[in-house]
Amino acid sequence: MKTPTCAEIAAACGVSAATVSRALNNNPAIPKATCDRVRAVARKLGWRPNPLASAFMAHRRSTRPSSFKALLGVIVDFPVAKGISELPSHVLQTYAGFKERATEYGYGVKVISLAEPGMTPAIVGRTMSDWNIPGFLITSMSHPGKVLHGIKWSKYALVAVGHSMTSPNVHRVIRNMPMGVKLAIERAFAMGYKRLGIAVAEEYDLRTNHGVMFPVSYMMGRLQPGQSIDIFTYRGESDPKSMDAIAAWLDKTRPELVMGMFGNEVFDRLGWKVPKDIAKVTFDKSPGFPTHAGLELRYEALGALAADVLISEIVLNRRGIPANPVEYTVPCHWVNGPSAPSKV
Repeated sequence: MKTPTCAEIAAACGVSAATVSRALNNNPAIPKATCDRVRAVARKLGWRPNPLASAFMAHRRSTRPSSFKALLGVIVDFPVAKGISELPSHVLQTYAGFKERATEYGYGVKVISLAEPGMTPAIVGRTMSDWNIPGFLITSMSHPGKVLHGIKWSKYALVAVGHSMTSPNVHRVIRNMPMGVKLAIERAFAMGYKRLGIAVAEEYDLRTNHGVMFPVSYMMGRLQPGQSIDIFTYRGESDPKSMDAIAAWLDKTRPELVMGMFGNEVFDRLGWKVPKDIAKVTFDKSPGFPTHAGLELRYEALGALAADVLISEIVLNRRGIPANPVEYTVPCHWVNGPSAPSKV
């Protein structure tokens, strides 16, 4: 069957050839109903997508300077009155990756903070409407379990980072924390450590959708002779009693190596030095732990992936809470460090 031209498809649909061209390429300027109708008619006439032509056009578009398309929103749950430099390191790195990728595609970025005085999700929605923002990224919330009420989700494409926002359920980009923690435990054993201690804040485990406790439980069921893992849970780093509790647990169990997110003040309480008295591995190899061995969580890669997902939703003219939310993962990387020298 002969492949129909845009003019032939347009005549059959009762629209212009330009509309047909845009509809077949899922241009967001064309209503979804029109795109679906044009594609249905085109298929009946013998039209089929041409992957070689699509790849060629994608190459042409990628080698042209990107013209400005729209602003994308970035919702943060921390104050930014003095600028985005106030954001926590993990949010700032995620934002940097998101902004860089969005700029490559020709999109600008506007940060909207839920922590500003008088700000509500309803005001956030109106702000995005005023700026003609077609979609937005929801970064990590200050407290896990947060629900955003008052935003008209149906108007926007959206993607969230992590699991700290529990509702609504949307497309998410996440770190593959379970595999990362499993990797850290395997590396510790491979470096010759036998007795491991793992301290995890309940809040952090919840924020990662139990990305620490699940793999720890899995690995505890697969220990080799002479190996052991002792787990300690505490409320969170913000609880002043937590550091004393961790110190008491360490003094009692005396592991060779401890994993966690807490700072060195715990060891100061015990008069211990790292790695002389105990080795330390962090679950987040951030600027706050420059000498620690541990997991690099690759926040900038997470932000870039979030931009890819969000922009694809916008281009495909998808809005609102998805019927089938998808989770996109970024693997964690292991980084050696002097806080956990190899014993073999």
